[in-house]
Amino acid sequence: MIDNKELINDYELLENDLKEISQREQLKININQNLEEALQELKNIETQLPKEQSKKLFEQCTQNALDAITSHFGLAAIVLDSQDGGNVSTTHNARKDIYANENDKQQYEKREKYCSKKYHNGEYNKINNKLKKEIEEGRLYDYATGKMIKPKDNTQLDHVVSAKEIHEDRARILANADGVSLANTPQNLKKTDAKINNFKRDNSATKTLEKLEGQIQILTEKEIKNGKLSLKDQKNIERLLDMQCKIDGEKFIEEYNHQKKHIDSEIDKIYYTSLKPYKEALITGAKDSTKMIVYSALGMILRDFFKSLMIEIRKTFKEFGNESFSDIFKRFKDRIHYIWDDIKKKWKNIFASSLEAGIQAFLSNLVVFAINTIFTTLKRIVQVIRAGFTSLYNAIKIIINPPKDMPKEDIYFEAAKIFTAGIIASLTMLGSEAINKWLITIPGLNVLLSLPIPFTSETIGDAISLSISAAFGAIVSTIVIFYMDKWKNNSKIGNLRLQLVTQSGVILNCKIAQTWLMLDDAYIFLTHAINSIKEKNLILQNNLTQELNTYKKMDEERKTKISNLKKKILDLKELHD
Repeated sequence: MIDNKELINDYELLENDLKEISQREQLKININQNLEEALQELKNIETQLPKEQSKKLFEQCTQNALDAITSHFGLAAIVLDSQDGGNVSTTHNARKDIYANENDKQQYEKREKYCSKKYHNGEYNKINNKLKKEIEEGRLYDYATGKMIKPKDNTQLDHVVSAKEIHEDRARILANADGVSLANTPQNLKKTDAKINNFKRDNSATKTLEKLEGQIQILTEKEIKNGKLSLKDQKNIERLLDMQCKIDGEKFIEEYNHQKKHIDSEIDKIYYTSLKPYKEALITGAKDSTKMIVYSALGMILRDFFKSLMIEIRKTFKEFGNESFSDIFKRFKDRIHYIWDDIKKKWKNIFASSLEAGIQAFLSNLVVFAINTIFTTLKRIVQVIRAGFTSLYNAIKIIINPPKDMPKEDIYFEAAKIFTAGIIASLTMLGSEAINKWLITIPGLNVLLSLPIPFTSETIGDAISLSISAAFGAIVSTIVIFYMDKWKNNSKIGNLRLQLVTQSGVILNCKIAQTWLMLDDAYIFLTHAINSIKEKNLILQNNLTQELNTYKKMDEERKTKISNLKKKILDLKELHD
């Protein structure tokens, strides 16, 4: 009968053996998989190593200079309308007598004449009566002196920001805002000493104090010069000194600035909540967009034409003397046919690029308008902003819609390169004015350079100077980008080489692990072979032992039979004898 304990032990041993075999096989699978992944990763890293640049720096500079001349940094700046203050009138610029169009300027020139009665009536009288009651109740202060007003004091109701100043405000006229409503508010109408109000008249607080100081200075110098003043001048200087003593200059100016800021903000609110500026922005933006679409399409076609033409010209010089005139003519004719066929093939790309350039021109017009609500941009600054916006647009575009499989850090680096190149090229446009002035000084060129370019407000000199500055900017930006790429590549190569070393270590470890597993398999096989031989030897030994025992037994039987036979022979012999 088989023992149950022995069966259980044999089962457990078998289970452990199977478990060990399973773990070893899984380990082999994992090592092989890791090795395969490591080799693939090594291959991927090697493909990421930057390749040697195919174009030389000189060729890149030449190409980029040509592109810059035909882009927003060069001749496109001539096509787009650029002027001080941008293409849309703003309240900020209007106050500086800068208008985007003649209609807005004429609106100011044809303004209604100032009428004092209109501003000192209606709401003005209501507020005046209300303040008189507050004076009688002893709770009103003079805004210029800061002192409480007594019922017997000679006071007047003053426009803190004068009615005439509001009426003549260019921004108010641009916004078509009602001057009376802006001037006659409780905030802008304050009681003050009658002498101060009569002296202030239409001036601001600062100018009033300057005027007061100036008149006192004149009379003082007059007294020093003549030794004394006339009775009239003496009374006048006493009146002025009394006013100067009464006025709280800091409070006086602070109140004026506060009310001026409030009125300006109200005018801005009226203007920028109307449709007028946005309608102008849309119209001027659409005009610029249309111009840019047409120019961009023509520019790309002409660029391809001139590039091909330069190839043929270089070839003509190279083969000079080896070709007939008819051969040269035929070659140029074939080249033109090739260019035309190429343009027909890629007309969709040309249209898409032109449309995108038009969108950029439209958006840059809005950007210039927004900036001019706060700052006044000069003509060249407008061109810089529009060109710089194009670079910003392209930089954002590559971040939002990057090429497939491009690493994130490379995306931001490419965007930085585009933006850097744009900023450099944009800033060099500022030098076009100086270049233009220098070109005009060249004898014989001033007349030609002063000729206007049709359908634009620019001259030939403006176009040439912008082209020179654009080409220079492109060369500088190309050199900067070249060294940015070089720095990036060197850094990337260093990191990738470090990754290669690390990955090589992973591969080496995987291969060592594979070797050990193979050696272990060989050891196990050898162990099994030895054990098998031992088992066979044991069986053979047992068989030999059995055969030997059989032989011994047979030998004993033989000996016994021989002994018996001898005994019988002896018995027979004795019997015979």
